[in-house]
Amino acid sequence: MASADVFDDLHAKQIKVGGTGDNTKLSISGAGTATLSSITSTGTGTALDINTGVTRAGANRCIHIRDSGAQPQSSFYYFLSNSSSTGKLLELANNGSGNCLFIDQNGNATALNIDTEVNNAGTAINVDVNNTDGTNAFQVIRNDNVSGGAVLKLGTGYLFVDNTGDLRISGANPTAVEDGTVVGSQS
Repeated sequence: MASADVFDDLHAKQIKVGGTGDNTKLSISGAGTATLSSITSTGTGTALDINTGVTRAGANRCIHIRDSGAQPQSSFYYFLSNSSSTGKLLELANNGSGNCLFIDQNGNATALNIDTEVNNAGTAINVDVNNTDGTNAFQVIRNDNVSGGAVLKLGTGYLFVDNTGDLRISGANPTAVEDGTVVGSQS
């Protein structure tokens, strides 16, 4: 197939490579319910690598994903990992001075919702600050031994609510609802 035929075929499929009238170098458009683009990699290498190598200022983005249509009861972007995977599903790294993750929730809904089926004593949220004592700065831990089933770990202390509604503090992850001391009564 000649190169002109390839480009004619791409144009017929609404795929534009290397635009001349604008800055878009790859554009894929379509209508209907079919998958618009699919990348499959069966090897051990990277399936998609985007490296712009340019300096951006203002609102310019390396990747900009937007949805202009209403999507009731569906996810706009969805990552799924095989159940036997042990690595990270998504890792964000920022060596600069800006925010690594910024959530701008302008609608009347929850900005961050974490649904986890972590086992007892598993960590649902972990914030690890580069501190010198080796402790995690902030964790939310599932604990079936306390009321509400959750413990908040701050540094080396554990906060939880007992079955009477009192806030308690303990030096270890509690094994019973009466562990630790009621906050305010410790010396």
